[in-house]
Amino acid sequence: MKKLASLFLIASMMAACTACGGSDVIPADTDSTADTTEAVTTDDGLIHDDLGDIRFEGETFTMWLFADTVTGYIMEEETGEVFDDAVYARNRAVEERLGIKLKFNQSGLGASGEEQGQSCRMIENNILAGDTTNDVYLHVQHSSMPQLVNNHYFVDWNTIPNIDLTKPYWAGNAVNDINYGSKIYLMTGLYDHSVLSGAYCLFFNKNILDEVNIEYPYAMVEDGTWTYDKWKEIITATSRDLNGDGKFDYDNDRYGYFGYLWESPYPFFVGMGGDLLTKDQNNLPVNVIATEHNVDIIDRLLEVAFNIQGSTIAANVNDMFRVFTEGRAATIHAALSFAPDNFRDMEDDFGFVPPPKYDEAQKDYNVWIVNTSLMTYVPTTNTRLPLTGAVLEIMAMESYNRVIPAYIDTVLTIKSTRDTESEAMVPYIIDRASFFDHALHHLIELPSCILGNVGLATFYARNESKIEDFIETLTETYR
Repeated sequence: MKKLASLFLIASMMAACTACGGSDVIPADTDSTADTTEAVTTDDGLIHDDLGDIRFEGETFTMWLFADTVTGYIMEEETGEVFDDAVYARNRAVEERLGIKLKFNQSGLGASGEEQGQSCRMIENNILAGDTTNDVYLHVQHSSMPQLVNNHYFVDWNTIPNIDLTKPYWAGNAVNDINYGSKIYLMTGLYDHSVLSGAYCLFFNKNILDEVNIEYPYAMVEDGTWTYDKWKEIITATSRDLNGDGKFDYDNDRYGYFGYLWESPYPFFVGMGGDLLTKDQNNLPVNVIATEHNVDIIDRLLEVAFNIQGSTIAANVNDMFRVFTEGRAATIHAALSFAPDNFRDMEDDFGFVPPPKYDEAQKDYNVWIVNTSLMTYVPTTNTRLPLTGAVLEIMAMESYNRVIPAYIDTVLTIKSTRDTESEAMVPYIIDRASFFDHALHHLIELPSCILGNVGLATFYARNESKIEDFIETLTETYR
């Protein structure tokens, strides 16, 4: 794994509900756990940027959002909701500090896979037409975005003035996890809360575990014994053919595990230490797809999908939501955001922990940040890089101080958890979260192994030439 340092020091932020911690950008050539240093705070207990008195009087700064469902940006007035009001206050603070007006353009599209591709084409068309309307584009990490990076449509963040990526309000792990060489094309800061809410964990139904007298996995997480084998024992012990017809179906039976085809393979793979690309001595990509460890992880994934009774992986996420909320799935993979958004009215009690490790020898738990968490792409059509840097820097800083404490306290904790152990898991999970490089997403989707019931080595062999060609292009982009 390229990443092994904490994303942000969220635990300290939660403790005081103010910004009081942070992590440095990981050195580009690191491959081991990096130390995090406490961010310097002032007498007001907040983190501050170093821009001083900087103004861009009368300018309008425009951020383009890839889907109309994106939250945490557009807030025209206070609503009385703590998180909404924090977003509103953040936006006003940025405008007043710089003397500007923030504007948010929406794509007019939803967030489905097909619409993600459509919005990618919108970005490409805008850039090729020389359209300077949008100063930055906010989009996902996958879909066609890696190809647009390789087409040199975006600015290297090293060339943007007024940004200090060593500040704790930037996602320092992104520098190491999803960029190569000395260049940075994919980056985000805490103005996008999805880098926290998109941390994937394993949810479990407490009522079902109680019924079969299985201890909640909190203690196993703490003592390092929460592994694939322990999870498999839970799956086997909790599945039930409730109607006795000799087969499992979504409407009648109880599953030990219910996965979602297009996302669950990634927290499974990343959680057990899987990776597709690592780095050489020059910080450039190295193909590690068909290693023995990766192949074995995918074999386990296929076991869960096909060979364990009462375990399934479905193509429709709504099937997973329904079965879990109806109390007929013992475990599922889901993002932290699913708790307040999808499970809030669930009658059965639930908890959540990090995805299990490969085995007890694995050093720590690894948490996948969903690939729909947003990156900020600065187009080559941007002619106002000093303004762009100042806006993003101050917006990230204000979000760290205002928005994220409100989001963690009221959304990820009060609205998401049902016990003190889960509350403690929120910072624990976030501090182990990493960005998984989805540059190869269009060539080697892990769900494809399930769709074809084929091992990783075989799938790679069928696509090796295309994959190697793309990695060569990726290397040239960052070289």
